Amino acid sequence: MSYTGAVPDTVGRPLDWQADALCRSKDPELFFDGSRETEAKEVCHACPVLADCRNLVMDTERGWNLYLRAGIVAELTPSERVAADPAVPKPPLELAATPAQPEREHGKRSTYKAGCRCESCTAANREYGQARKLPKSPDMPEPAKGRRVTPCPSVAAYKRHVKAGEPIDAGCRQAYARHRAALRYGERDRSVYRLWVKGLSDPEIAERLSVGVRAVRNARKRIGLIPDLHVRRAS
Repeated sequence: MSYTGAVPDTVGRPLDWQADALCRSKDPELFFDGSRETEAKEVCHACPVLADCRNLVMDTERGWNLYLRAGIVAELTPSERVAADPAVPKPPLELAATPAQPEREHGKRSTYKAGCRCESCTAANREYGQARKLPKSPDMPEPAKGRRVTPCPSVAAYKRHVKAGEPIDAGCRQAYARHRAALRYGERDRSVYRLWVKGLSDPEIAERLSVGVRAVRNARKRIGLIPDLHVRRAS
C-alpha cells in the first residue's frame, strides 16, 4: 500500500545505504567476470558504503561453503569471504601449511632444470651441453645394454643374424621356418583339428576346407593326430 501522508515518514530503513552504492551504476557482469577482478575491486574500494556492504554479505553468507558464493562483493572474492567467515571450519594447521621444499644443491644441471639460473647452475648446464657434442673416445667402453639377448637357436636370434649380416646357423633357420609355417598354417591346423574331432575323414575334411588331401595329412602330422579315420573305419 502506498504512503497516504497521514503519518510523517521519518522512520529509518536498514538498507537505505544501498542507494549510495557505486555498483548500482555499473554493469553487474563486471563483478562476475574473473578476468576483470581488479577493476571490480577498485569500484568496491572507492564505494562510500563499503563497510555496510561487507557487514551485510558476511551476515547473509555466514556458514556457506565456497560453492554457494559467487562474484566480487564488498571487495572480496568468494574464497576471501570463506577465509574471513568464522562459521566455516578451517583445515588443520598441518594440512593448511605448505610443506617446505628441500634446498637444492647449486652447481648441478638438475638444479638448472628445476628453474635456478644462478651462475654455477648455468655453467653446469653449459658444460653438460658441450660434453654431449664431444666425439666419443675409441677407448671408451660401450654402455651396457638393458635388452636381453636371446641365444641360438631361436627366431629372435635368426632376426639378429639377418640384421647384423652374420652367418645363420642351421638351428636358427629351422626355428624361423617353423615360425613361418605356424603363421601360415595355424588357422588351417585348427580347422583340421575341429573337423577331425567330429569324426570326418581326410577326404571329407579336404572337401570342407577346399584343400587337397595331402594338405590335410600334413596338418595332421604337424598336430600329432592319429592316421586317417576313414581308413580306420574301413578296417
